[in-house]
Amino acid sequence: MLKMSKANKRKRMKYYLGAGIFIILTLFQLFILGQHLLNDAGWGQILKDVIWTVLLLLVTLGDYAIAKDVGTPDDDDERDNYIEMKTEHQLMKITMVLLWVLGAVFLAGGIILAKNSGVNTLVSALILVAIVLLTLWTLLIVIELILFAINYHRD
Repeated sequence: MLKMSKANKRKRMKYYLGAGIFIILTLFQLFILGQHLLNDAGWGQILKDVIWTVLLLLVTLGDYAIAKDVGTPDDDDERDNYIEMKTEHQLMKITMVLLWVLGAVFLAGGIILAKNSGVNTLVSALILVAIVLLTLWTLLIVIELILFAINYHRD
């Protein structure tokens, strides 16, 4: 096993600390988003909260990914690359299934609530979340098809 230098340890710790701070900020932003959803805030405010939440989550994931990569050798062997590729593929498939299932559940819940109690803020929020999740699912499928076509014609 390779020993990590002190500089790399400090770098890695800095990125882990950044990821920790940003995950706390992301959770706080999710709380604010929930409060705005429950308190009938305007759609502009809710959209702004969603954008901030997504940005904070991306920064958190970026810091975490960089922290994992600091101090590791770049010359991975073929098996490591294959395992990483298979893991990422499985993660992508799980994400796609979760997006579809959650989107369908939120959409069905919104439709059932709309039939029972009429259209209100909760129904609108459920249907909006469902639309966002199903749109992300559709975008992932389109991106996967585009990447497949690019890689197929490259070889």
